[in-house]
Amino acid sequence: MLSDREKVILIFTCGLFVLVVIINLFLVPVLRRNDAMNRELALVRHRLAKNAALLERKDSLTVNYRKFFAGYDSPADTPVQVLSMIEKMALDSGSRIIDIRPQGAKSAKSGRETQIDLRIETDMQACLKFLYAMERSSAVLKVRRMQLSAKPGSALEASMTIAQLETQER
Repeated sequence: MLSDREKVILIFTCGLFVLVVIINLFLVPVLRRNDAMNRELALVRHRLAKNAALLERKDSLTVNYRKFFAGYDSPADTPVQVLSMIEKMALDSGSRIIDIRPQGAKSAKSGRETQIDLRIETDMQACLKFLYAMERSSAVLKVRRMQLSAKPGSALEASMTIAQLETQER
């Protein structure tokens, strides 16, 4: 038989074991679900705040959108096609686009010129493949400015301004 002290320790240990089982089986899953729902709610609130801010800026965004695409005859004529072509050329050459920003269209002597600021992370061989692909592309692309910066290892960061030239003859 067990002494009174051993009985108290046994009852306390069994009670503690039952308490741990109850906590792990019931309370922890509820708390995890609650935490996941709180994270999802925070994400939805963040998206809602971002969308509300965009709705407040709707008029200015619409004006800028119309300015950017002014003078293009069809949606296929927009700089979006050239941007996707540049993105595909970078992917095919093994370069990684860090940033790509189209600027507005400007009138040039022989037509219209759209400038695109581009930053890519690449190595020398991939950079040359990318430049060669731009030279062979169906769009008339011209590198206006290019700056290479060395990264650790054999990586380079190329920052360039590309101009897409379009003639007014259609």
